[in-house]
Amino acid sequence: MIYMSPVWHTIKDDYQEEFGYIVSYKQKPPELLERRPWIADNGVFAGQFEVGKWLRMIDKFRPYASTCKGIVIPDVVGDWWGTLRRWEKYAPMVPDLPKAFVTQDGLTLDKIPWGSFKCLFIGGSDDHKLKKAGPYMRAAIERGVWLHVGRVNSVKRMLKFESADSVDGTMLATEPSTARQKYIVGAMRTIQARKENKSLWDM
Repeated sequence: MIYMSPVWHTIKDDYQEEFGYIVSYKQKPPELLERRPWIADNGVFAGQFEVGKWLRMIDKFRPYASTCKGIVIPDVVGDWWGTLRRWEKYAPMVPDLPKAFVTQDGLTLDKIPWGSFKCLFIGGSDDHKLKKAGPYMRAAIERGVWLHVGRVNSVKRMLKFESADSVDGTMLATEPSTARQKYIVGAMRTIQARKENKSLWDM
């Protein structure tokens, strides 16, 4: 598992190569994105989505396309139907980069536009994420799709979603201490070791 940090300038040099990164509108692309995986947020959850800003952000980060795991296509928080409608509108605007589709409350597996994205992003309410995400996660893994879980703000939650390829959260934005960085790096290493010694169906 890779923890996608929303910050990088406060991460120790020794740890920067351990993290992935989730990028947003106001950030300048760091050179480490040439080597480290990243996902582009869309600002919807924070109430900051504007299509023009979103497209300009994508253009800004496009030089690092080779390490991109997903451009998160605008969704509607808690609304699977609204998210599908937005997918139909906005996904064609990003034809040349890997896209991420966000799951939301009420979504069924047959409604997911499989084959049109490279990353499945587990979003939605806490109830959706914590109690209903299992089938989506297994379906993504079976299809070889990158699996990402949003709003993972504790090591306990990282362990719950250990079968994911990556997670993101605000832990390093709210507390960027060296101790917290070391704690998350240790969790990533532990989870990776567990995954290497455990089958998917045991998780």
